[in-house]
Amino acid sequence: MSFKSKFYNFHYLHFLLIVFAFLTVIASVVLTKRSMLFTHNNVLTGWQTLAALRYPIFTGLAFCILFQKRHTMFTWKAVLTLYLEILSIFIPAMLLSFALDVRTISPKNFVESIVPFFSPHNIWITGLVITILALPLVKFLLPEFIKLHAGMFLYTISGVLIILSIWLIHHPTLVALLWLAFSFLIATVDQNPFQNNLFFEGGITLFVITVGIGLFTNIPYRLNIVSNLAPFFLLLVLSKFESQQSPHMTESSPHLSYVLVGLFPILLILNNQLLLTLAKNFFQAYYVPGKIGSLLCFVIFFVVAILLLGYGNAVGMMVQKLHLKQRSILGALPLSISSILSVYILYNFSEFQSLGFDAMVKQQDGRIYLAFLNLLIIALWYLILAGIVNRFWISTVLFSCFIVAFSFANAQKIQYRNEPVIYPDMAMVKSLPDIVQMVNVRTVILLAVAIVAVLILAFYLQKKLLKGRIFKLVPRIVIIGISATILWQFAIVENQMNLSVWLNKKPDQKNPIAQMLTIAGYTAHPENLGHNAQAYGPALIFTSTEIVKTMDKPSHYSQATVKRVTKKYQRLADQINRTRHHNDLNKQTVIYILSESFANPDRVPSVRLSSNPIPYTDEIMKQNTSGLMYSPGYGGGTANIEFEALTGLSMNNFDPSLVTPYVFLVPRVNHLPVVTDLFAHKNAIHPYESSTYDRAKVFKKFGFQTFYTLDHHNIQYTKKIDKSRYVSDQSAYNQTLKQIQSVKGGQFIQLSTMQNHMPYTKGTYAQNNYTVSANLSQNSINQIESYTQGIHYSDQALKNFIAKISKMKQHVTIVSYGDHLPGIYSGSAVSGKNTASADAKLHQTDYFIYSNFKTHGVSNTKVVSPNMFTPMLLEQLNEKVSPYYALLTEVQKDVPAAERNKFMGANGQYISKNKLSKRAKKTLSDYKMIQYDITAGKQYALKHKKFVTLP
Repeated sequence: MSFKSKFYNFHYLHFLLIVFAFLTVIASVVLTKRSMLFTHNNVLTGWQTLAALRYPIFTGLAFCILFQKRHTMFTWKAVLTLYLEILSIFIPAMLLSFALDVRTISPKNFVESIVPFFSPHNIWITGLVITILALPLVKFLLPEFIKLHAGMFLYTISGVLIILSIWLIHHPTLVALLWLAFSFLIATVDQNPFQNNLFFEGGITLFVITVGIGLFTNIPYRLNIVSNLAPFFLLLVLSKFESQQSPHMTESSPHLSYVLVGLFPILLILNNQLLLTLAKNFFQAYYVPGKIGSLLCFVIFFVVAILLLGYGNAVGMMVQKLHLKQRSILGALPLSISSILSVYILYNFSEFQSLGFDAMVKQQDGRIYLAFLNLLIIALWYLILAGIVNRFWISTVLFSCFIVAFSFANAQKIQYRNEPVIYPDMAMVKSLPDIVQMVNVRTVILLAVAIVAVLILAFYLQKKLLKGRIFKLVPRIVIIGISATILWQFAIVENQMNLSVWLNKKPDQKNPIAQMLTIAGYTAHPENLGHNAQAYGPALIFTSTEIVKTMDKPSHYSQATVKRVTKKYQRLADQINRTRHHNDLNKQTVIYILSESFANPDRVPSVRLSSNPIPYTDEIMKQNTSGLMYSPGYGGGTANIEFEALTGLSMNNFDPSLVTPYVFLVPRVNHLPVVTDLFAHKNAIHPYESSTYDRAKVFKKFGFQTFYTLDHHNIQYTKKIDKSRYVSDQSAYNQTLKQIQSVKGGQFIQLSTMQNHMPYTKGTYAQNNYTVSANLSQNSINQIESYTQGIHYSDQALKNFIAKISKMKQHVTIVSYGDHLPGIYSGSAVSGKNTASADAKLHQTDYFIYSNFKTHGVSNTKVVSPNMFTPMLLEQLNEKVSPYYALLTEVQKDVPAAERNKFMGANGQYISKNKLSKRAKKTLSDYKMIQYDITAGKQYALKHKKFVTLP
């Protein structure tokens, strides 16, 4: 037999051992669900026997490794290299387990992965490492007698071990260690006595007989017999092949195959307890015949095996290059994988930063498949960046810094708005300086400094270590292309699933990604992104918002249909106008006050205040048109509520992906119906920055002639209360009074206040006259107390404002509403089993419509949506309406308040869409038809000049 043939044979056998090693691990995993899978005893016996061969196969691989490393010199460099090889497997394995199964996150698992030698789970690996390190020492110290009589010595030891294997029949792990020690002894002697054909053929025969005992007999302890005796017979077979290896083929040889150098890393992978537990938990949780079938499971196992084999070989080649003192980009692989996994863990935890680790475990308990899909998305982001930059240190550090900063922003947004950072938020980058002012500026600065320092280090390392390009041109293009395509498919499928839920339809399951998401347990809830991100993972939810669609096209949309609808509401407008006596709205002053985060806390479940902070607001609500406003936001969403109030269009009709109309709708639509169209003079006041939500551009398009903001330097009144960061409501009202007096005749004023914007830090106000008791967290209670003092100041400012308005001769009407509740309510009263019952209360704010002169009554006012304010205003002022406002009047009378795909009745409770009257359903259908036409269609309705403008 030629050397080439010998070389091929023993490498072929190595590969065969690796395949069988994977199969034995798969058998161990599959047997976790044997009661469901195996109805036939023979099939079960086969899997059990294969699992019993796990340690024999591992012992064979260990022998090959020891034989490979028998020429290794004992140096500290060799020890450190070996430890590096172990860490290159155990650290990514630990991080993968932490990322996919949060239940495994613990200090114990962390320590055992960094220093694996003292864990009982790693005793076999520890034994292998000790034997590798002891090889050169024992080989040097081996007595001359044993060197000369190696055959007799090894025969005696093998006989003793066979007897011990039978005696220790109940301790297969201990027996495996004994056979590992025996394989170590064989590797130390230069003349292997088991390398002749007799032992080779005998080994094969006895190995087959032993396996046959496991497969075809029912004797007691048959599986233990397989596990305890098969290692010796396999060693007899392997001795023949390994002894034929050329003495020049050492582990530092450049001619070693990928299979050979990867043996030790692969054995580490297959013996990693965290990975084995992860595989068992995944199989136990997700394998259901008919759902994830046997074929799909086989494909999953096959792909995973290929990936692990490739990674093991890459680590082995990396170590070999270190021995040869050669540079290799392969060293980047463990670092990049560890970076991806680490930042994903951080990103995932950012969803629960305010709730704590236990909440994360409770919410994501056992959802391994979902975590895998989230991790896949993060990995694809990294591959795209790495493909573009094509430098390891720069791309990896840049990606890590971005995700760290992203996670910080995510945690802050969840804390204050109860929703994660989503794709449309990226359009807010221009407002970043203003947003930073709302959180802990010192923390942001420290984070920014740290990121800059790390990036500088990355550029330095790029010149010193792991230099050069990561990919060649063709793989680079392929990786970017495939990664981007998969991400885009995720975005498309998730958008379709969101839309299906919004329309109360079953999602299409034909797409493989849709099937994966469904099997993983993903369910679209576009109305509750905060819950989604915690339950299903932040990356999936971010991806679900990447495709922005305005509205779903109504089935009968056409010019003729729109014309028919406009004529219908022209007739209704004529009918309404017969009983309306005024047509002079333009001569009056109308003020829409969006009172930032204004909502009495005493409606929130379990919250009790020491006294009423807004007595004047309650009093004026009793005397005027008032009630509760159903807000689509909680802790945020101001711009959307403002949009509804100004345009009369409903967020509930839009596609759930259209999260911010100011940013994604207004810039690309020629004209929208806005209440400002009804006035010759219209001005807006916002005592903050104009760039937030692109308000400056939006308000210009809405026809506002002047926008008073701090960055425009045209606000005269800018006083703040005590340590508050924001202009007080009293100052905002003073600015509004100044604006009223600056125009003779009527005008429209949009005032958006800032005083009660988050954060609600204790000590913001010099005095606090309110105490709170509630089944909420202490941090929440502290914030509520500070917030309550703030809305009390708002109540006093409102009293002063209306007192001055009431004395004016000109007709002034105020539509005042809180845009949303502050995102400060957290604790048992609003979470867990109480989440559903508390939801409605967390979306109800106070509103009223006040006029300083006698007005007409308004019906159906107990619970309204912000899009109903203008038709209510027109009814209260007894003003004539256009067809558009006739439609909104009909919506306000017939259709309950609607937001977040939920309808809210006059009692403040949710009602099913199915319970709407036929008249309400028809009105809602007409409303959606017109809204689609105006925002996503051909704007046929607006070609009728009198459709929006008042007669």
